Amino acid sequence: MKLNIKQMCVVSSEVMARHTSLSPDLPYPSGTGHLAVIGGGPSILDHVEELKEWDGDIWAINGACAWCLENGIDATLMSVDPAPVLAGLIGDAQRAVLAEHCDPVVFEALAGKTVLKITGEIPGPTSAVAAGAIAIRAGYDRVTYFGCESSFTDKTHAYEEQLPEDLVRISCGPGSYLTKLELILQAEELSKIIRTVPERFSERSGGFLGALVEHGDYDVTHISRALNKEMGRE
Repeated sequence: MKLNIKQMCVVSSEVMARHTSLSPDLPYPSGTGHLAVIGGGPSILDHVEELKEWDGDIWAINGACAWCLENGIDATLMSVDPAPVLAGLIGDAQRAVLAEHCDPVVFEALAGKTVLKITGEIPGPTSAVAAGAIAIRAGYDRVTYFGCESSFTDKTHAYEEQLPEDLVRISCGPGSYLTKLELILQAEELSKIIRTVPERFSERSGGFLGALVEHGDYDVTHISRALNKEMGRE
């Protein structure tokens, strides 16, 4: 079974436009070499030492940046999230790459730090998906995704324990994975990029993303009662 999943922003287009108009004048990100993009998935626990020794820049998405810094990984905060909650996830970040539509409170919270601003068209539906296109535009040669498995084990993130209620179970190849609707969209987009341009994009996340890169298709097998209710099906 497939679901017709539609991408929706967490804030209105009017709010996004207001954020953009209030964003400070900052340079666009630039870089070279091999970039690591780190999400908060539990799989990053298997790559701590590798990432500590990473020979290149590291962009860590939202709360993953604070986790990286706490674990000795020299990361730059990266986000295209327009919600003000991002300001509370900054932690000890000294560098950031932010979309022009990020909430002004986030730019204010990073005052005095090194902040670069993403302008122009930004792909979605998540910061992880956006990061790939932005990285190539910025000059990086290759991008590898860590912690972007787009599925859950017994927790959602390496640093969060509680699973949400609006879950979906999917099958992909021989595996079965627990996930959410927005992460299905994320895995679809990331796997498409990786399968299309493997010489520039790769993943070391595993999970649903790794399976989708390998097998190319999936089926929804179970939908939680909470999600059924949210969709008006119960």
